[in-house]
Amino acid sequence: MLQWGDTANMGPLWTRLWIYGASGSGKSICASQFPSPFFLLVHNENSEVSLRGMPIRYAKVGVPPQGSRADTIVPVRKDIAELLNFLLVARDQGTLHSQLGQTLVIDNMPHLNDMVVAEISDLILVQGDKKGQMHKQKWGLLRNFYMHLRDVLWQLPMHVIFVSHAVKTKDASNTVTYAGPQLQGAGADLLPSSCDALGYCEQDSKGVRAVHFQK
Repeated sequence: MLQWGDTANMGPLWTRLWIYGASGSGKSICASQFPSPFFLLVHNENSEVSLRGMPIRYAKVGVPPQGSRADTIVPVRKDIAELLNFLLVARDQGTLHSQLGQTLVIDNMPHLNDMVVAEISDLILVQGDKKGQMHKQKWGLLRNFYMHLRDVLWQLPMHVIFVSHAVKTKDASNTVTYAGPQLQGAGADLLPSSCDALGYCEQDSKGVRAVHFQK
């Protein structure tokens, strides 16, 4: 059967990217250049300072109640669940782009990861469990969190960009054994490996910023 088509009628190709680099390398600025971005920020990360003056809306998760102690464990997973539900409802109602835009930027993943780990490690799951300690069952909860986050975000008709710091490790002979996104625990490889590409952001001595993408 002969089938005719017109690429002009094809919808946009939504991409899932992971951008990482050193502090001040321009990761947030790079992500802000995607079509109509909406930023999901993490409390105490202060990425909005890099974006000041730009017409960019954002939501912040993990914000403790006013007057809380500095060591308060904030249920950040509840904030994420609330946002994901909002995104799915907006998608189903056809208002996702008008309400949030065409690009969702999650900035910064290591900070989000730290807050989720702190929340999960504070749970008492089994007899003899201790707050502040992670074990196999708790690491499993962390991985489930990332799997659900990925599964929902991948359903959305919008670009999704994760922002994180870069990390480099060396062995005793000073040989680099790993260079890539900074993310610890059970979700360290799940989200980056699910993305369409990884982009390393850097700034040279003249202040010129560049992003090098790899599949």
